[in-house]
Amino acid sequence: MNKNNDNDPVYIKFLGMKFHYDFEILLAIAAIVAVVVVILKILFFLLN
Repeated sequence: MNKNNDNDPVYIKFLGMKFHYDFEILLAIAAIVAVVVVILKILFFLLN
């Protein structure tokens, strides 16, 4: 909001990119965990 801070957009964009990158890593980990859980449930179901 301050006109004096010209570096804010770049800084905010950098933080946004870093957050987006970390968020994608979290999504990838969550997807892997979900797949493993589903496989374990299927194996558990087949073994019984």
